[in-house]
Amino acid sequence: MAQVIVDTSAWVDFFRSRNTEDRTIVRRLIRSGEAVVVGVVYAELLRGVRTESEARNLEADLDGLPFLDSDRESWRRTRRLMAELQIQGSSIPFQDAAIAAIALQNNLPVLTRDQHFSRVNGIRLQPFD
Repeated sequence: MAQVIVDTSAWVDFFRSRNTEDRTIVRRLIRSGEAVVVGVVYAELLRGVRTESEARNLEADLDGLPFLDSDRESWRRTRRLMAELQIQGSSIPFQDAAIAAIALQNNLPVLTRDQHFSRVNGIRLQPFD
């Protein structure tokens, strides 16, 4: 079973049902046990809730999925990745740099709608198909 880090953009589409096809893909990853949550995405999703009841429900949904911890090396990679992008005259949001660093560290693809991930050397993006 291949694991995939599901980025915040894919989760938002999943929970808001914006695109039925995207929703189906995330649902398939969840059911197969391939969908992985990382701390930055967990925090971003929980930041978007409006009530404590929504927070509890979302936590219950996410807590049933595999969780990939970050460590000191993850944060070193985040710094190096951001420095590399800066040297190239580019950048991505800090939280996405952290997600990319964890993906690279664990050799996992990322399911995302955010095109800026493609600026990261070596990143594998999970296609939406």
